[in-house]
Amino acid sequence: MTSIRLSYLLQALLIASCAIWLMLSTRGERSSWRTVSAQMRISTSESLASVRASPASAWQQLDKAELAQWRGGYWLRFQLEQPASAPAQPWLVSLSLRGASRLYWDGELLGENGRPSEELAAESPGRVDALYPLDRARLSLNPDLAPGQHEVLVYASSHFAPSMASAGADLRVMSMVQSRQLGRRWLLIAAACGAIATALMVLTLALGTAPRLAQAERGRGWLVALGVVGLLLPMTEAWRPLVGYSYDWHGARMLMILTLHALAALLLPSYLNARFAQRPASGVWAHWLLLAWLALVLLQSLIGSFDVRSWVMQFGGIVLALAVLLRCWKTQIESRPLSALLVSMLMLALAFPEAFLDGLYFIALAVLMIYLLLRHADFLQTLRGEHARLSAERDRLSAQLLQRAIQPHWLMNTLTSLQELIEQAPELANRLVDLLAEHFALLRTHSQRESIPLADEIKLCQVQLDIAAQAGQRPIALRLVSAIPNINVPPGILHTLIENSLTHAGFSACADVGFELSIEQNDICIRLCLRAPLAGRRQVPRASDLTSNGTGTRFITASLEHMFAGRAQLCERAIGRHWQSEINIPCAY
Repeated sequence: MTSIRLSYLLQALLIASCAIWLMLSTRGERSSWRTVSAQMRISTSESLASVRASPASAWQQLDKAELAQWRGGYWLRFQLEQPASAPAQPWLVSLSLRGASRLYWDGELLGENGRPSEELAAESPGRVDALYPLDRARLSLNPDLAPGQHEVLVYASSHFAPSMASAGADLRVMSMVQSRQLGRRWLLIAAACGAIATALMVLTLALGTAPRLAQAERGRGWLVALGVVGLLLPMTEAWRPLVGYSYDWHGARMLMILTLHALAALLLPSYLNARFAQRPASGVWAHWLLLAWLALVLLQSLIGSFDVRSWVMQFGGIVLALAVLLRCWKTQIESRPLSALLVSMLMLALAFPEAFLDGLYFIALAVLMIYLLLRHADFLQTLRGEHARLSAERDRLSAQLLQRAIQPHWLMNTLTSLQELIEQAPELANRLVDLLAEHFALLRTHSQRESIPLADEIKLCQVQLDIAAQAGQRPIALRLVSAIPNINVPPGILHTLIENSLTHAGFSACADVGFELSIEQNDICIRLCLRAPLAGRRQVPRASDLTSNGTGTRFITASLEHMFAGRAQLCERAIGRHWQSEINIPCAY
């Protein structure tokens, strides 16, 4: 499946999943009970009866920001108005509070969550979310209140509560059907996690069979880490509604969620930069991305609300990822459908900020992760096929070069020269035998490796010229203009260029002019420039004729393609009395 078709399919899946999530959330959050008032006050160790009889001046409106600073005993009072259909169905009282609590319904104890106390040592932390069933007897009208109204008193303490900008103090009455609907929407998140896990398995299998080349490694670590974060985020978010925990764990969970959001905001643009941006510009962009991410982290740390901080990290990470893709819009076609997915995520974040924070972000991230993981697995599969083709082509050309290296004409000439040296100069003959043995040993060793140090390649060239010099009784110079950098190159590329010059220009011209190797390095590439004697019949190859050139040129081209995947080039031209061959190798590969 092409990237465009896959993106269309996932866009439709994203829209459908978000619509279902919003529908289930709306149904689950609506309650037919109405909250008439919500108040709070500090506890003064009075009895329940005195609290119920306390005047209105003793209470203040519920202020969640102020309540977040209270730690010792305190009271919350809610006045609820029941719907007309209340006696016909069972109800649940849901209390979300970061504290231990004791709940009274119309003056009667309904249940206890933990053990609240004004003293730290006496408190036992309660669950952050508590449910209390309401029986029919408790739904009878309270004669002390207005018709249809009920009073809920909560005695609580929050000694172990983390320091936050707002307290979570919410009470509502919901039906059993509503409670089930709240759990159903998390089935979408579970399905998203399963899809991410499946895509990670597909990618793992693809990585196990992918060739160990630089282009196969680009972004792999970022993507795998992003997949792990994509799994941990919804699991951490679902920890509270599906499993629950005592309220003293709330701060740790919030910190985990914010940390995972921050990691996702860094990993997503970093992977896209490594995968799509051209090198070495991707290295420059990596530094800018890190600075932008640090600025984003600093910005969210200045915000008091935890929900807003999380939203800022979510939104900022998507913006950074989109900035990377827009930079590659013209050069990387696959970045376009991916950009459409990111734009859809931004629109969701702006249109439904609260729903995006509570669950839509995880659905959108799952869709995005599925796209990235499957496309990366497909990329590795394509790379494996191309690698196999190039390997076969290079092996074939290597065999031809080895055959040419020991062709009868060259070998007979060398052996004839060796026979003359044995009679005239035995010491030189011994030297030639040693050079021949070293030459064939190096050829055999190099032909079994995919890359070798540049110094080893130059050593093979020097041995090759020493053999020709011993056989022809004239030295052939190989001048090195600059120091040899510590880089790897495909084996045989310089050796092949020198062999071509010996064949085309002849021994005499090579002995007269010699060879010159210069090495230049900048931030983009390393250039190997070999100057050799010019043969009168030699012509400059055209780019369109590379496949029709001789075995040597095709071997070099195939070797560079095999190792550098199109990011290294061979250029040849005549300059004065020299034939200049330039090999440009990228600095980062």
